[in-house]
Amino acid sequence: MSVCECETPVAPPPPPIVKTAVEAGPIWNNDDAKGKCPKLCLPPTRWNGQWWTTVQGKMSVCECEGPQR
Repeated sequence: MSVCECETPVAPPPPPIVKTAVEAGPIWNNDDAKGKCPKLCLPPTRWNGQWWTTVQGKMSVCECEGPQR
């Protein structure tokens, strides 16, 4: 009887995800955000669907996320 030893490679963990708020000017509603936010998140980040108003009627931010650099 013989025994063979096998090794299974372990995949490295994925890089941490970093979230960044990017100023977008005024965003009036979700439909407006869908038009503005994807354009503001530069690769390799992407818009994660979140946005919020920081100054009523003047400034909102889009949340972009991507791998830590």
